[in-house]
Amino acid sequence: MDGIGAIAAIGGILLALVLGYAVLTNRRRSHADRRRTEEATRDLYTRIDRQDKVSDPDPHSF
Repeated sequence: MDGIGAIAAIGGILLALVLGYAVLTNRRRSHADRRRTEEATRDLYTRIDRQDKVSDPDPHSF
């Protein structure tokens, strides 16, 4: 049982390190990078909505 506890502790520490790295890396993004990401996300949502409307023109037909 000690081995499983050690593995869980190491996994928790590793997860915390990876999450910390991701947060710090994300903070360093420039305003242009953030704007580009937001624009790409909006475009993706628009395309998905358009495809949904084509495949099911009446969403209340359940």
